[in-house]
Amino acid sequence: MQDHTKTDVPAGQPATTLHDPATLLQAVRPQLALEAIARLPRTEVEASAALLCTSGQARLDLGDAAGAADDFAAAERLAPSDSRAALGLAMALGECGRPHEASAAAQRAIAHGDQGTIARYVLGRAQLDAGELDRAQQTWEALLASHPTHGPTLESLSGLLWMRHADVDVARRPLDRAMQAAPEQPGIVVQLAQLLDTAGDSAQAVQLLEAALVRTPGRPELHAAAARVALAADPDRALAHARQAVQASGGRRSTVATYADALLAAGHVTQAADVAGRLYQADPRDSHALALLGTAGRLLRDPGHDALVDYARRISAEPIDVPDGWSDLPAYLGDLARELTALHRWQAHPLDQSLLGGSQVALHPAQAEGPALRAFVQAIDGPIRRHLARLAEIPDPTGHQASTGYRFSGMWSVRLRPGGHHRNHFHGQGWISSACYIELPSGMDAPGGEGWLGFGQPGIPTTPELTHEYLVQPQPGLLVLFPSWMWHGTLPFRGEPQDSRLTIAFDLLPA
Repeated sequence: MQDHTKTDVPAGQPATTLHDPATLLQAVRPQLALEAIARLPRTEVEASAALLCTSGQARLDLGDAAGAADDFAAAERLAPSDSRAALGLAMALGECGRPHEASAAAQRAIAHGDQGTIARYVLGRAQLDAGELDRAQQTWEALLASHPTHGPTLESLSGLLWMRHADVDVARRPLDRAMQAAPEQPGIVVQLAQLLDTAGDSAQAVQLLEAALVRTPGRPELHAAAARVALAADPDRALAHARQAVQASGGRRSTVATYADALLAAGHVTQAADVAGRLYQADPRDSHALALLGTAGRLLRDPGHDALVDYARRISAEPIDVPDGWSDLPAYLGDLARELTALHRWQAHPLDQSLLGGSQVALHPAQAEGPALRAFVQAIDGPIRRHLARLAEIPDPTGHQASTGYRFSGMWSVRLRPGGHHRNHFHGQGWISSACYIELPSGMDAPGGEGWLGFGQPGIPTTPELTHEYLVQPQPGLLVLFPSWMWHGTLPFRGEPQDSRLTIAFDLLPA
């Protein structure tokens, strides 16, 4: 195995730290930390709770939650009173979709003396995922009583209150208290502005952010948030904030992407394409850059636009397979719909997602109680592998090598109510994204009609206004697979109050 550690340690650092796993992990080099651990004798690693915790944290940072859980569990067996091992195990089990076990591990970490904000936040997260909504709310409220400005807890509690009550006045209470305690902390203002914007009051959200900028001028996060909120209603105002965000942040990548959005919305298409092109050159896997390049190319009538999007070849739609234990697809979908419906308990959509007029829940099929959800991974495996085999015939603009190997980077279910829809968006952390239709209301059979999945219409206003370029009709059991960087959204649908549009979605990464 080639050793890259010398190029990743600052000059002047003692040579003894070059191969120290804990130092590498602290320097945000999780892969190098694992490689350093792999060079140690296995017996030494298995006998050290500290090394096992370092390995577990590195695996967690790299997205290997199952491997992390194994490491932290082994560390806790060696050192039953080690709060670090218990807390790491709680975080890993939460990522694995085992919330009850995660809750117990977090409580052990707290009992062993970890009274910090992270342990109590993780406990509330596990309680929420386990469906213990009152307990999660109580845990987070108690944490905020002693640490009223803890950002992750504020965001989670506000989101929980919003989804439980669909009442912005209820959801903003913890944020209002935090602003009273720390009126100059920009993160709290940004969270409150996001809540107001999601609830449909973008004008008040912009006013809130601009008032904060008067008190604390030049904060890039405030300018960037104001740009995002103002984008639809006032592109020129958004562009002014975006420019200041880039200047104040020293060209931070996220603010540059927001600047490209604002350029496009304000009609500066050539400039937007240039900025997006630079983002893409720096990182070809940047979904935001690719989405912007697709839109700018379309507006500029770039001959390369059709080759980039190539909807007919990059998108597939075929029925999922019938998993073992079911006689036909309708029988399986009926059981799956009943299991999913029982999981949808929220009154409102999440604050940070694309859907409006519905609810969303995270899924972990391997840990599911219902047999239909546990069988879902088998039902989609064949269509996924066939799609990836077709992709091997065309170049992937992200630079990923197409293969039949894949892994999930998230799975969730959405239930839209009449009038609900997904705003046009892309998935920033995926490679291949999806929509699988489980249960549909009537009225989706008209061409280009209600509830259809559309591609190509940007989530940013443009002049001229762009419509969807490619549409897919939902059908029960249909799995649609497409590049994560493509703009996609749904058309609203009408119906009776009891009607719903029930789907499962997931993102894939190469194995």
